[in-house]
Amino acid sequence: MPATRKPVRYAHSEGHTDICYGQEGRYLITCGTDGDVRVWEGLEDDDPKTISVGDKIHAVAAKNNRLLTGTDSNTVQAHTLSDGAPDGILARFTAPVSHLVYSESGKLLAAGASDFNIRVLEVEDEESTTQYLLHGHQAPVLSVAVDPQDKYLASSSCDGTVAIWNITEKNQVKSWNLLPKCSDVSVAKTLCRLAWQPKTGKYLAVPVEKEVQVFDKDTWEKVFTLTDDSIEQPISLVAWSPNGVLLAGACVDGTILVWDVSSKNCVERVKHEKSLTICGLVWNPANCTEIAYTDVQGQLGLVENVAPESSNRQKSEAADDPMAAMFDGDDDDDFLLSAGDHDDGSHSNAPGDPDDDDSMPVPTQRKRIKANIFDDDDASMGADSVSMKPASDLLDDVDSISGLPTRAPPQPVYQGPKPTPLQPAFQPGSTPVSLAHRFMVWNSTGVVKCYNSEEENSIDIEFHDTSVHHSMHVTNHLNHTLAALSDQAALLACESTDDAPSKLVCLHFSSWDNSKEWSTAMTDGEDIQVLAIGQGWVAVATDKRLVRVWTVAGIQKDVISVPGPVVSMAAYGTQLFVVYHMGTGIPGDQLLGAQLQEVSGRRRRKVLEGQLPISTKSTLTWIGFSAEGTPVTYDSCGVVRMMNRGLGHSWTPVANTRTHCKGKSDNYWLVGVNENPQQLRCIPCKGSTFPPVLPRPAVTVLPFQLPLCELNTDKSQLEESFVRSRLFSGHFQFLSAQGWEVEDLARADVQREQDDTLMKLFALACKADRECRAAELCELMDVNRLNFAIKYASRVKRIALAEFLNDLARRKAEEEAGEQQEEEEEEEQDFRGYLDSQKNHIETEWSQPSTPSVLRSSGTSQRSSRQQQVQQEESEEEMEMEDREEEEEETDSSDVKRRSGPILTKNTKSSYPKSALSLTQERKNPFKVSSQPKTPTEAPRGSSVFDKMKKTSPGSRAKSKTALSPRGDLKTANKTSATSKKQSTQSTLLMAAKKPRKQEPENQPKTSSEGQEENKKVMKGFDLWFDQERSTLQEENSEESDAGLFQLAIRGWRKLDKQEQKDWNEKAKQMSETSSQDADLKKRKRESESEETPQGDDESLKGDKTLEDSGSQAKKKKPLSTSVNSKLSAFAFNKD
Repeated sequence: MPATRKPVRYAHSEGHTDICYGQEGRYLITCGTDGDVRVWEGLEDDDPKTISVGDKIHAVAAKNNRLLTGTDSNTVQAHTLSDGAPDGILARFTAPVSHLVYSESGKLLAAGASDFNIRVLEVEDEESTTQYLLHGHQAPVLSVAVDPQDKYLASSSCDGTVAIWNITEKNQVKSWNLLPKCSDVSVAKTLCRLAWQPKTGKYLAVPVEKEVQVFDKDTWEKVFTLTDDSIEQPISLVAWSPNGVLLAGACVDGTILVWDVSSKNCVERVKHEKSLTICGLVWNPANCTEIAYTDVQGQLGLVENVAPESSNRQKSEAADDPMAAMFDGDDDDDFLLSAGDHDDGSHSNAPGDPDDDDSMPVPTQRKRIKANIFDDDDASMGADSVSMKPASDLLDDVDSISGLPTRAPPQPVYQGPKPTPLQPAFQPGSTPVSLAHRFMVWNSTGVVKCYNSEEENSIDIEFHDTSVHHSMHVTNHLNHTLAALSDQAALLACESTDDAPSKLVCLHFSSWDNSKEWSTAMTDGEDIQVLAIGQGWVAVATDKRLVRVWTVAGIQKDVISVPGPVVSMAAYGTQLFVVYHMGTGIPGDQLLGAQLQEVSGRRRRKVLEGQLPISTKSTLTWIGFSAEGTPVTYDSCGVVRMMNRGLGHSWTPVANTRTHCKGKSDNYWLVGVNENPQQLRCIPCKGSTFPPVLPRPAVTVLPFQLPLCELNTDKSQLEESFVRSRLFSGHFQFLSAQGWEVEDLARADVQREQDDTLMKLFALACKADRECRAAELCELMDVNRLNFAIKYASRVKRIALAEFLNDLARRKAEEEAGEQQEEEEEEEQDFRGYLDSQKNHIETEWSQPSTPSVLRSSGTSQRSSRQQQVQQEESEEEMEMEDREEEEEETDSSDVKRRSGPILTKNTKSSYPKSALSLTQERKNPFKVSSQPKTPTEAPRGSSVFDKMKKTSPGSRAKSKTALSPRGDLKTANKTSATSKKQSTQSTLLMAAKKPRKQEPENQPKTSSEGQEENKKVMKGFDLWFDQERSTLQEENSEESDAGLFQLAIRGWRKLDKQEQKDWNEKAKQMSETSSQDADLKKRKRESESEETPQGDDESLKGDKTLEDSGSQAKKKKPLSTSVNSKLSAFAFNKD
């Protein structure tokens, strides 16, 4: 089976690195030019222990609990491996240390430096200061190696020599010129790392060019050479396996080769994945099949399963001779003798017993077994001699000996797939609890950091926006391990202990009273696992599969059961997002479920419940909400998924952070998501999964990209842009439904971006002669963009496509018109239904008891909640309406003069909101004078009406009018309601009004009422808004016609919220009132002029004059503050 190369991971910054094993292979220790030493528990360790030395480190060595480093400050420094505490300086040089190595016994330490010197220190006793200075090289020292017998030292130098030194005598024994010369270690062609064969030290391996030369220690002669045809670059490093059977070498081009020394064959060849130069190579002392290495980019790698057959050759040879292994030495004899001694011969059988062999002494029986196995097959062996037995039968015989323990029967072993361990619960935005300094939470509001050491155990709370709250420092007395943060509160939770239950603490800093903190304890045996904070509420998930909900002030609201163990939880506004285990997935996968609920507000409901998709062989690492309120998940494979509300609450992958990682061991730690603008906020983690607390990491922004096919083409890129834009624009509708204000400019920009993308795709389809595809794209366009598509198709000579699109545009226009008409009809039905519900509730002072107008206006009848709310708003403006009453009565009296009967008084204003009216709906004026002339025989119209009316007290009509009067901004919409209300109580008058009048001459000018109809045309809020926004719309849509601009304006007006429409209607109303006052002045001037002119023979003019005289007499008899009904009554009696 070939060796397995693990992917390299980031360990240090770019530059020279070194590596060694510590504590008999338990730890991997690396150093680099960043001045740090990292202690790894394995290649997969995402949180290695870091010891900061402060300088560039060129070499590292470890033995027991002591760590030694050779630094750029020309010293050899010592640290304790367990806690990284400094332990002094062992040696000083006049140049940087280039190599450092322990002897196999651990008694000696050898260090070479660029000052040409070598120092050997006795380090067995930490208080010893014995040093040996070896001087003889004429250039910087490349490497040193001490033989296992602690007698000789081998060194290589930039002067091209490899020397052998006698340590105790401090002299040079042997020297070879084998290497190319250079001036410094940094420019050396190879590092020429030397290696002695372990235990015996019989051979010394020296890398020379493309081969490894092996020298004998006794004669200092080269005994053999190791090489391979695959070697293309010089060999720089060599290392012996712990058993001395294999020799590994690393080339400059990143190739690692392993030779079997006995056979001189290359048994393994491994290539660096990036072909980088390897500068550190070491065998695992506890595992002869594992090699660790580092490269010049600061990366750490591992090779496993290295030549297992050769490594275990000695064991296999011993297994080939089981009998020798069984009876080798005296251990087995002692074991059998002890068994025989335990028997004491007390169970001897009688002579002639068939089990007589079992009763003989154990040593004799052992000798018989050995004789039967190893006796030669000669002529003296009789027919009745015991034959040779196989090893299995021999073991059975040994087990049958009296006094020996019997073997247990073999147990059945499960051979099927093993279940995947369930992922433990985690707090989104937090780092592991095992870290001394960690992030308890990092989100869009702020950061909560925990510092846990022997000197301090505290929590720091920082806010991104200091206007929300100032930073806080909290002493962690309860050993809190969980935290959540929002702009209203901070949650802290601790695990239960033997003495205290799990506890929740809320720091409610947004509270307006003096109590800023509250806490609660969980039930016995219940531990808090995840925290979340919404808008005005907090949630806690426990190991009892419960989600507990409190208000932010501390009131318990709900307790929700979760179908499985909780994995994580997040909150936003009124939404609660819970992820849990649904069961055991297929091998390697997690089977997760998700619930999305609205736990606060009026609509408390479950939005989603189902399986949560994650990548294969991955775990969930983050869940949360975007800044716009859309659920988002992130797994260990780097895939970001977002809920697609427009596709049945499905999940869509929107990004993959792995595509932005430079190395396989790099990761991105997600902290936030924005949909508009499209941003993925992450913290880059080089060579680890979690970021360090100090120094504070920087946040980077990554783009979104949906995994569409062939993204290297223009077509796929445009398709991805359109699909992503449509997906991310779904939050507009959601926010609008939640009552949030949505910027129209942002929505318009998104729509414009989608339209532009569709037009580009349409152009590509036309160029590629894909007319069917182009037609499908046009199905996604609106009518305005479709017109541009038709023009483009005609320009590029796609006549058939243009005709097809013309028909499509016609159908779309008809559909839009139909939809608009349906909307208008629905609004009109709603409006008419409201009027019908109001027409039977007209109050008069004959039919209702005398009640103050304020009470009557707010409680006329038990109507719908919407009507009551409108009337309540009307009562707030009653004082303002009373101030205008006098002016309105004057206007009413002047209107009576121009009507055919005295009962048609001022409209009673409806309380139906103006927003219900269609912008294009025509309003009928109930006071429009009929063009038919009035017959001379027409009866007085006041008498027939007053005969059927009940008696009223003066001033009642004004109160009734005030009770039903709307807000000031709804005057225009309520003029129509008066006609509907009068139809039931004043049918006689309306019937009389329908009688034809005498035809007037054609050349006669319009009557004052018809002229007033034109002058009193009320300006709408839409008209005012459109006049102001016309220039902006024309700039943004320069190619649109006037009709197109009007359609765009209608759409923009409908996108405004009710409050903005109300403000524009108020402005329009004020402008209309100003214009109406001017019109009244002109009208009164015309009336005064008409009184001076002589009366004609036309009966209708006489009647009108009579009405004017009657009205003036009534006005003289009653003060201006009287009600309309009292004036009508006076007019009727004066008429008689």
